[in-house]
Amino acid sequence: MKVLIVEDDFTSRRYVARFMKQYSDVDIAVDGAEAVDIFINAVKKREYYHLVLLDIMMPNMNGIDTLKAIRAIEEEKQLEKKDFCKVIMMSSLNEKNDVQLALNLGCNGYANKPVRLDKLMEVMKKLRLPLNIKKEELVTATNEIIL
Repeated sequence: MKVLIVEDDFTSRRYVARFMKQYSDVDIAVDGAEAVDIFINAVKKREYYHLVLLDIMMPNMNGIDTLKAIRAIEEEKQLEKKDFCKVIMMSSLNEKNDVQLALNLGCNGYANKPVRLDKLMEVMKKLRLPLNIKKEELVTATNEIIL
């Protein structure tokens, strides 16, 4: 599985990345503009992302605009629907309007911040993402990282 984490907060980015690395290859972007560049390069190489974890509030390009750009790239490149990435939006805001807008734009799930790893795992299972542990590093459902 290939994952792109788009998060401007260093601590949140590191926390989620350490968890996801046990299941996937992880790329990281610190804002939406960087994420779009990384996404375009991956599509050009036909190395599609299975999942994008996307913060809503970021500098340069927010999560909503990033989601729009990602979906536009997938449509423009005429990817098959099976190659469209799953997108889980992450936000400390609990704005129903933001959540509904993201869902209308093709978001597949939503996670409140701070992200609880057990809840993130639930959403990933519902999205039928491959969750085979690929690393020796294990992270428990109680949010503890075991090295």
